[in-house]
Amino acid sequence: VVYALLAKRRRRAEAIRRAPKGTVTIVFTDVQDSTHLWDVCPGMKEALEQHNEVMRLFIEKHGGYEVKTQGDSFMVAFQEASVAVKWALDVQEALLRVQWPEDILMEESGKEVLREGTSQISKEEGSGKYLFRGLRVRVGIHTGTPELEYNPRTNGVDYFGPVVNGAARIEALGAGGQVLMSIETHALLTTELLSECSFLFLGRFPLKGMVNEQEVLQVSSLSLAPREFPELKRAHPASPVTARNKVSLGQTCESCSRPLMCKYCAKDTASVVGKGKGTRRFSGSSRPSTKHLAVCSTTSKTELAETTSWAFTVASPGTLTTLTTPRFGLKEGHPS
Repeated sequence: VVYALLAKRRRRAEAIRRAPKGTVTIVFTDVQDSTHLWDVCPGMKEALEQHNEVMRLFIEKHGGYEVKTQGDSFMVAFQEASVAVKWALDVQEALLRVQWPEDILMEESGKEVLREGTSQISKEEGSGKYLFRGLRVRVGIHTGTPELEYNPRTNGVDYFGPVVNGAARIEALGAGGQVLMSIETHALLTTELLSECSFLFLGRFPLKGMVNEQEVLQVSSLSLAPREFPELKRAHPASPVTARNKVSLGQTCESCSRPLMCKYCAKDTASVVGKGKGTRRFSGSSRPSTKHLAVCSTTSKTELAETTSWAFTVASPGTLTTLTTPRFGLKEGHPS
Protein backbone atom coordinates (compact mmCIF):
# COMPACT_ATOMS: atom_id res chain seq x y z
CA VAL A 1 0.00 0.00 0.00
CA VAL A 2 2.81 2.40 0.88
CA TYR A 3 4.57 1.74 -2.42
CA ALA A 4 1.30 2.27 -4.32
CA LEU A 5 0.77 5.63 -2.61
CA LEU A 6 4.35 6.71 -3.33
CA ALA A 7 3.99 5.69 -6.99
CA LYS A 8 0.74 7.68 -7.24
CA ARG A 9 2.42 10.75 -5.77
CA ARG A 10 5.32 10.45 -8.22
CA ARG A 11 2.93 10.22 -11.16
CA ARG A 12 1.05 13.25 -9.90
CA ALA A 13 4.24 15.27 -9.41
CA GLU A 14 5.51 14.33 -12.87
CA ALA A 15 2.21 15.24 -14.53
CA ILE A 16 2.12 18.63 -12.81
CA ARG A 17 5.77 19.24 -13.70
CA ARG A 18 5.08 18.72 -17.41
CA ALA A 19 1.98 20.92 -17.53
CA PRO A 20 2.07 24.69 -18.13
CA LYS A 21 1.55 26.64 -14.89
CA GLY A 22 1.01 30.22 -13.79
CA THR A 23 -0.01 32.41 -16.71
CA VAL A 24 -1.27 29.90 -19.26
CA THR A 25 -2.79 30.26 -22.73
CA ILE A 26 -5.73 27.92 -23.28
CA VAL A 27 -6.80 26.93 -26.80
CA PHE A 28 -10.03 25.23 -27.87
CA THR A 29 -10.68 23.91 -31.37
CA ASP A 30 -13.71 22.45 -33.11
CA VAL A 31 -14.56 21.21 -36.62
CA GLN A 32 -17.32 23.09 -38.42
CA ASP A 33 -20.40 21.05 -39.36
CA SER A 34 -18.86 17.81 -38.09
CA THR A 35 -22.25 16.32 -37.21
CA HIS A 36 -23.46 16.77 -40.78
CA LEU A 37 -20.20 15.42 -42.21
CA TRP A 38 -20.45 12.29 -40.06
CA ASP A 39 -24.00 11.80 -41.32
CA VAL A 40 -23.32 12.07 -45.07
CA CYS A 41 -19.60 11.30 -45.58
CA PRO A 42 -18.29 7.74 -45.25
CA GLY A 43 -14.80 9.22 -45.34
CA MET A 44 -15.32 11.26 -42.15
CA LYS A 45 -13.60 8.62 -39.99
CA GLU A 46 -10.47 8.85 -42.13
CA ALA A 47 -10.74 12.65 -42.21
CA LEU A 48 -10.91 12.86 -38.42
CA GLU A 49 -7.84 10.65 -38.08
CA GLN A 50 -5.98 12.96 -40.48
CA HIS A 51 -7.20 16.00 -38.53
CA ASN A 52 -6.02 14.52 -35.22
CA GLU A 53 -2.64 13.63 -36.70
CA VAL A 54 -2.07 17.22 -37.83
CA MET A 55 -3.16 18.65 -34.48
CA ARG A 56 -0.86 16.36 -32.46
CA LEU A 57 2.07 16.78 -34.83
CA PHE A 58 2.06 20.53 -34.26
CA ILE A 59 1.31 20.23 -30.53
CA GLU A 60 4.54 18.25 -30.22
CA LYS A 61 6.43 20.60 -32.54
CA HIS A 62 5.41 23.71 -30.55
CA GLY A 63 5.71 22.16 -27.09
CA GLY A 64 1.99 22.37 -26.31
CA TYR A 65 0.17 20.31 -23.71
CA GLU A 66 -2.83 18.31 -24.90
CA VAL A 67 -5.28 18.55 -22.02
CA LYS A 68 -8.09 16.49 -23.54
CA THR A 69 -10.17 15.79 -26.61
CA GLN A 70 -13.91 15.34 -27.04
CA GLY A 71 -15.08 14.12 -30.42
CA ASP A 72 -13.32 16.39 -32.92
CA SER A 73 -12.53 19.12 -30.35
CA PHE A 74 -9.13 19.69 -28.76
CA MET A 75 -8.21 21.55 -25.59
CA VAL A 76 -4.54 22.50 -25.54
CA ALA A 77 -2.47 24.55 -23.07
CA PHE A 78 0.65 26.60 -23.80
CA GLN A 79 3.02 28.38 -21.49
CA GLU A 80 3.54 31.23 -23.98
CA ALA A 81 0.77 33.12 -25.76
CA SER A 82 2.84 33.61 -28.91
CA VAL A 83 3.50 29.88 -29.21
CA ALA A 84 -0.23 29.16 -28.87
CA VAL A 85 -1.12 31.60 -31.66
CA LYS A 86 1.68 30.30 -33.89
CA TRP A 87 0.41 26.74 -33.34
CA ALA A 88 -3.12 27.74 -34.35
CA LEU A 89 -1.91 29.48 -37.52
CA ASP A 90 0.39 26.61 -38.49
CA VAL A 91 -2.48 24.15 -38.06
CA GLN A 92 -4.66 26.23 -40.40
CA GLU A 93 -1.93 26.14 -43.06
CA ALA A 94 -1.24 22.42 -42.60
CA LEU A 95 -4.90 21.40 -42.92
CA LEU A 96 -4.91 22.79 -46.47
CA ARG A 97 -2.22 20.28 -47.49
CA VAL A 98 -3.98 17.14 -46.20
CA GLN A 99 -5.16 14.60 -48.79
CA TRP A 100 -8.78 14.68 -47.68
CA PRO A 101 -11.30 12.03 -48.78
CA GLU A 102 -13.18 13.07 -51.92
CA ASP A 103 -16.58 13.04 -50.23
CA ILE A 104 -15.36 15.63 -47.71
CA LEU A 105 -14.25 17.91 -50.55
CA MET A 106 -17.67 17.58 -52.16
CA GLU A 107 -19.45 19.09 -49.14
CA GLU A 108 -20.08 22.82 -48.69
CA SER A 109 -18.10 22.90 -45.42
CA GLY A 110 -15.15 21.02 -46.95
CA LYS A 111 -14.99 22.22 -50.55
CA GLU A 112 -11.93 23.81 -52.10
CA VAL A 113 -11.90 27.61 -52.26
CA LEU A 114 -9.07 29.06 -54.34
CA ARG A 115 -7.47 32.45 -53.99
CA GLU A 116 -8.73 35.19 -56.26
CA GLY A 117 -7.03 34.99 -59.63
CA THR A 118 -6.21 31.26 -59.34
CA SER A 119 -7.84 29.02 -61.92
CA GLN A 120 -9.20 25.58 -61.09
CA ILE A 121 -7.18 24.06 -63.95
CA SER A 122 -3.81 25.40 -62.78
CA LYS A 123 -4.16 24.45 -59.11
CA GLU A 124 -1.38 22.37 -57.54
CA GLU A 125 -1.50 20.46 -54.26
CA GLY A 126 0.31 22.29 -51.49
CA SER A 127 1.02 25.30 -53.71
CA GLY A 128 -0.62 27.74 -51.30
CA LYS A 129 -3.39 28.59 -53.75
CA TYR A 130 -6.18 27.54 -51.39
CA LEU A 131 -8.04 29.66 -48.88
CA PHE A 132 -10.16 26.72 -47.72
CA ARG A 133 -9.83 23.02 -48.37
CA GLY A 134 -11.16 20.09 -46.35
CA LEU A 135 -12.19 20.18 -42.69
CA ARG A 136 -12.55 23.73 -41.38
CA VAL A 137 -11.41 24.17 -37.80
CA ARG A 138 -12.34 27.16 -35.65
CA VAL A 139 -10.02 28.14 -32.81
CA GLY A 140 -10.51 30.18 -29.62
CA ILE A 141 -7.58 31.42 -27.51
CA HIS A 142 -7.54 33.09 -24.09
CA THR A 143 -4.78 33.77 -21.56
CA GLY A 144 -4.85 33.99 -17.78
CA THR A 145 -4.20 32.04 -14.61
CA PRO A 146 -6.48 28.99 -14.57
CA GLU A 147 -6.98 26.50 -11.76
CA LEU A 148 -4.94 23.33 -12.23
CA GLU A 149 -5.86 19.84 -11.05
CA TYR A 150 -4.30 16.40 -11.48
CA ASN A 151 -6.55 13.79 -13.12
CA PRO A 152 -5.57 10.25 -11.99
CA ARG A 153 -7.68 8.64 -14.73
CA THR A 154 -5.65 10.25 -17.52
CA ASN A 155 -2.45 10.71 -15.51
CA GLY A 156 -2.50 14.28 -16.72
CA VAL A 157 -3.53 17.76 -15.69
CA ASP A 158 -6.84 19.51 -16.35
CA TYR A 159 -7.62 23.21 -16.11
CA PHE A 160 -10.68 24.99 -14.73
CA GLY A 161 -12.04 28.48 -14.12
CA PRO A 162 -12.88 31.67 -16.03
CA VAL A 163 -9.84 31.46 -18.33
CA VAL A 164 -10.92 28.04 -19.60
CA ASN A 165 -14.55 29.13 -19.88
CA GLY A 166 -13.50 32.25 -21.78
CA ALA A 167 -11.42 30.31 -24.30
CA ALA A 168 -14.29 27.90 -24.93
CA ARG A 169 -16.79 30.73 -25.39
CA ILE A 170 -14.48 32.63 -27.74
CA GLU A 171 -14.05 29.51 -29.87
CA ALA A 172 -17.83 29.11 -30.05
CA LEU A 173 -18.18 32.61 -31.51
CA GLY A 174 -16.21 31.83 -34.64
CA ALA A 175 -16.57 30.00 -37.95
CA GLY A 176 -14.57 27.16 -39.43
CA GLY A 177 -11.07 28.27 -40.42
CA GLN A 178 -11.22 31.32 -38.14
CA VAL A 179 -8.78 31.94 -35.27
CA LEU A 180 -10.11 34.21 -32.50
CA MET A 181 -8.32 35.39 -29.40
CA SER A 182 -8.86 37.65 -26.42
CA ILE A 183 -7.26 41.04 -25.95
CA GLU A 184 -5.34 39.50 -23.02
CA THR A 185 -3.66 37.06 -25.38
CA HIS A 186 -2.89 39.79 -27.93
CA ALA A 187 -1.19 41.88 -25.24
CA LEU A 188 1.37 39.12 -24.64
CA LEU A 189 2.36 38.45 -28.25
CA THR A 190 5.97 39.02 -29.26
CA THR A 191 6.92 41.83 -31.63
CA GLU A 192 8.16 39.26 -34.12
CA LEU A 193 4.81 37.45 -34.25
CA LEU A 194 2.89 40.72 -34.46
CA SER A 195 4.84 41.58 -37.61
CA GLU A 196 4.04 38.20 -39.19
CA CYS A 197 0.27 38.24 -38.70
CA SER A 198 -2.84 40.09 -39.77
CA PHE A 199 -5.20 41.24 -37.00
CA LEU A 200 -8.83 42.34 -37.04
CA PHE A 201 -10.35 43.80 -33.88
CA LEU A 202 -13.97 42.63 -33.86
CA GLY A 203 -15.26 44.42 -30.75
CA ARG A 204 -16.64 43.53 -27.32
CA PHE A 205 -18.87 40.49 -26.97
CA PRO A 206 -20.99 39.08 -24.16
CA LEU A 207 -19.95 35.50 -23.49
CA LYS A 208 -22.53 32.96 -22.36
CA GLY A 209 -22.62 32.56 -18.58
CA MET A 210 -20.01 35.28 -17.97
CA VAL A 211 -20.72 38.72 -16.54
CA ASN A 212 -17.99 40.74 -18.23
CA GLU A 213 -17.84 41.25 -21.96
CA GLN A 214 -14.71 40.18 -23.80
CA GLU A 215 -12.72 42.08 -26.41
CA VAL A 216 -12.13 39.69 -29.31
CA LEU A 217 -9.64 39.82 -32.18
CA GLN A 218 -9.26 37.70 -35.30
CA VAL A 219 -5.72 36.68 -36.20
CA SER A 220 -4.55 35.22 -39.52
CA SER A 221 -1.28 34.39 -41.17
CA LEU A 222 -0.55 36.86 -43.95
CA SER A 223 -1.11 34.16 -46.56
CA LEU A 224 -4.63 33.41 -45.25
CA ALA A 225 -5.63 37.00 -44.46
CA PRO A 226 -7.99 37.10 -47.52
CA ARG A 227 -10.28 34.55 -45.83
CA GLU A 228 -13.73 36.01 -45.19
CA PHE A 229 -16.06 35.03 -42.37
CA PRO A 230 -19.59 35.95 -41.27
CA GLU A 231 -20.07 38.39 -38.40
CA LEU A 232 -19.57 36.82 -35.01
CA LYS A 233 -22.55 35.45 -33.11
CA ARG A 234 -24.06 37.42 -30.21
CA ALA A 235 -22.34 40.67 -31.16
CA HIS A 236 -22.75 43.63 -28.81
CA PRO A 237 -24.20 46.85 -30.29
CA ALA A 238 -21.52 49.45 -30.78
CA SER A 239 -23.60 52.04 -28.95
CA PRO A 240 -22.07 54.79 -26.81
CA VAL A 241 -21.66 52.83 -23.57
CA THR A 242 -20.76 55.22 -20.80
CA ALA A 243 -21.29 53.13 -17.69
CA ARG A 244 -21.09 49.56 -16.43
CA ASN A 245 -22.26 47.76 -13.32
CA LYS A 246 -24.23 50.06 -11.00
CA VAL A 247 -26.22 52.80 -12.68
CA SER A 248 -27.01 55.71 -10.42
CA LEU A 249 -30.37 57.48 -10.25
CA GLY A 250 -30.47 60.37 -12.65
CA GLN A 251 -27.17 59.44 -14.32
CA THR A 252 -26.48 61.30 -17.56
CA CYS A 253 -24.43 60.63 -20.68
CA GLU A 254 -20.85 61.88 -20.35
CA SER A 255 -20.86 62.95 -24.02
CA CYS A 256 -24.15 64.81 -24.42
CA SER A 257 -25.58 65.08 -20.83
CA ARG A 258 -28.83 63.36 -21.84
CA PRO A 259 -30.44 60.88 -19.40
CA LEU A 260 -29.15 57.32 -19.58
CA MET A 261 -31.30 54.22 -19.85
CA CYS A 262 -30.74 50.53 -19.26
CA LYS A 263 -29.61 48.60 -22.35
CA TYR A 264 -31.55 45.49 -21.34
CA CYS A 265 -34.94 46.87 -20.36
CA ALA A 266 -34.77 50.30 -22.07
CA LYS A 267 -35.85 51.96 -18.82
CA ASP A 268 -34.59 55.40 -17.94
CA THR A 269 -32.29 55.38 -14.92
CA ALA A 270 -34.82 57.52 -13.11
CA SER A 271 -37.03 54.42 -12.85
CA VAL A 272 -34.47 52.44 -10.87
CA VAL A 273 -36.02 51.01 -7.75
CA GLY A 274 -34.76 49.17 -4.68
CA LYS A 275 -32.07 49.93 -2.14
CA GLY A 276 -29.10 48.19 -0.66
CA LYS A 277 -25.53 47.64 -1.75
CA GLY A 278 -25.34 45.39 -4.81
CA THR A 279 -29.11 44.76 -4.92
CA ARG A 280 -30.37 47.75 -6.89
CA ARG A 281 -32.59 46.66 -9.77
CA PHE A 282 -34.34 48.30 -12.69
CA SER A 283 -38.10 48.59 -12.81
CA GLY A 284 -39.56 45.89 -15.04
CA SER A 285 -36.34 43.86 -15.09
CA SER A 286 -35.14 40.97 -12.96
CA ARG A 287 -31.50 41.52 -13.91
CA PRO A 288 -29.27 42.92 -11.15
CA SER A 289 -27.63 46.24 -11.89
CA THR A 290 -24.19 44.57 -12.07
CA LYS A 291 -25.26 43.10 -15.44
CA HIS A 292 -26.72 46.31 -16.88
CA LEU A 293 -25.18 48.72 -19.32
CA ALA A 294 -26.27 52.34 -19.47
CA VAL A 295 -26.65 53.90 -22.90
CA CYS A 296 -27.72 57.32 -24.06
CA SER A 297 -31.50 57.73 -24.13
CA THR A 298 -31.32 58.92 -27.75
CA THR A 299 -30.51 55.35 -28.77
CA SER A 300 -33.82 53.73 -29.67
CA LYS A 301 -35.12 50.43 -28.33
CA THR A 302 -34.94 48.99 -31.85
CA GLU A 303 -31.31 49.98 -32.17
CA LEU A 304 -30.53 48.34 -28.83
CA ALA A 305 -31.86 45.05 -30.15
CA GLU A 306 -29.61 45.10 -33.19
CA THR A 307 -26.25 43.32 -33.16
CA THR A 308 -23.02 44.29 -34.82
CA SER A 309 -19.34 44.75 -34.11
CA TRP A 310 -16.74 47.43 -34.54
CA ALA A 311 -14.66 46.92 -37.67
CA PHE A 312 -10.91 47.47 -37.78
CA THR A 313 -8.46 47.25 -40.65
CA VAL A 314 -4.75 46.53 -40.68
CA ALA A 315 -2.62 49.38 -41.96
CA SER A 316 0.48 47.21 -41.69
CA PRO A 317 1.12 43.77 -40.15
CA GLY A 318 0.56 43.89 -36.40
CA THR A 319 -1.03 47.37 -36.41
CA LEU A 320 -4.69 48.03 -35.62
CA THR A 321 -6.48 51.05 -37.11
CA THR A 322 -10.15 51.88 -36.68
CA LEU A 323 -12.65 52.59 -39.38
CA THR A 324 -14.25 55.99 -39.02
CA THR A 325 -17.81 54.68 -38.79
CA PRO A 326 -19.14 51.72 -36.80
CA ARG A 327 -21.71 49.46 -38.48
CA PHE A 328 -24.18 50.23 -35.70
CA GLY A 329 -26.31 53.20 -36.73
CA LEU A 330 -26.65 56.04 -34.23
CA LYS A 331 -29.27 58.71 -34.44
CA GLU A 332 -28.33 61.70 -36.50
CA GLY A 333 -26.60 64.39 -34.49
CA HIS A 334 -25.60 62.10 -31.64
CA PRO A 335 -21.90 62.14 -30.77
CA SER A 336 -20.25 58.86 -31.82
